[in-house]
Amino acid sequence: MKLRHAILILVIPALLIACEKRHIPTVQTFAVTEIDDSSGLGNGLVVSDGGAEVAVKGVCWSLHPHPTVYDSANICGRDTGKIASRMRWLIPETTYYVRAYASNTIGEGYGEEVQFTTLKLPVVETYAVTEISDTTATGGGFVHEDGGKHVTAKGVCWSIHVNPTIHDSINISGSDTGTIVSVMRNLTAGTNYYVKAFATTSIGTGYGQQVQFTTTGK
Repeated sequence: MKLRHAILILVIPALLIACEKRHIPTVQTFAVTEIDDSSGLGNGLVVSDGGAEVAVKGVCWSLHPHPTVYDSANICGRDTGKIASRMRWLIPETTYYVRAYASNTIGEGYGEEVQFTTLKLPVVETYAVTEISDTTATGGGFVHEDGGKHVTAKGVCWSIHVNPTIHDSINISGSDTGTIVSVMRNLTAGTNYYVKAFATTSIGTGYGQQVQFTTTGK
């Protein structure tokens, strides 16, 4: 009986000490980088695992302060060390709050909060298509704002499917704000087309609303 008591006296403090050594991970949040109109790269570092293996690590973000993993969150690993994770599908010209985090069996540890603001794309308007023939038509629009960056290209893009982009057929008609006028050529007679005016800066490409027209003929 005395031996059992002696063992308990030795084991219980050891277990208590072991438990006391475990805590949530220690995490640092770094500044967000590679920011554009709809994404940003969240950065951080898991300094310590807290004495228990890191199950997940990443960044979490929100429109309100003190984001947690129950807001928007990315997972980018399961260990200590560097955190780098891209936050996507953000709203242009909007402020977000970000924290790096890591989770173990004790709970989630968060780094300090940082904030950043997504950038703005050019503001563009698309005009109705004019001078429509069998194989040509004149598209146009207006670049009202450059979004704070120099417009490197502006023009119109078109396609036989909805929501054309600069990866479809395009004409470039300048590299500044203001009026866009561009003749679309080599069209197919009697065909419906979708058109958008666009302007591109170092941030990305802004589009005007979509318009449509049908070539003559057939």
